[in-house]
Amino acid sequence: EGYSFIIRRSKTDQEGKGFTVPIIGRAAKALADWLEISEVAEGQIFRRLSKSGKVLRDFSDKAVARIVKKRAELAGLDPSIFSGHSLRSGFITEGGRQGKNISDIMAMSGHKTVGVALSYYQAGNALSNPAAGLAG
Repeated sequence: EGYSFIIRRSKTDQEGKGFTVPIIGRAAKALADWLEISEVAEGQIFRRLSKSGKVLRDFSDKAVARIVKKRAELAGLDPSIFSGHSLRSGFITEGGRQGKNISDIMAMSGHKTVGVALSYYQAGNALSNPAAGLAG
């Protein structure tokens, strides 16, 4: 049905306490396919590929940024305005758009303070705010 994995250290968890992230639905299917193809059985889930297609052990934040920029470019967007942080920001913004509970979103994003997470959430939720139509 799905997976859960532990993020052992992140931008929001410099102490390395870690937090668990569930993966379900289409993302779980894509992960299952990756694990089968890559033969990754332990350690880091996401890894770098050599030019010959060999699965390597390391994967950096810079690699994530390059992938995000390339995908933005392929989608016809300006890659200079995207970064690895865009994934996290977009996740929270979309959660706001869909009216998801900020606490549930924070559990997935790893944000520790409501203030930071809420700044993204409010941006996503602005257009669906019932009070928006009062201005005219």
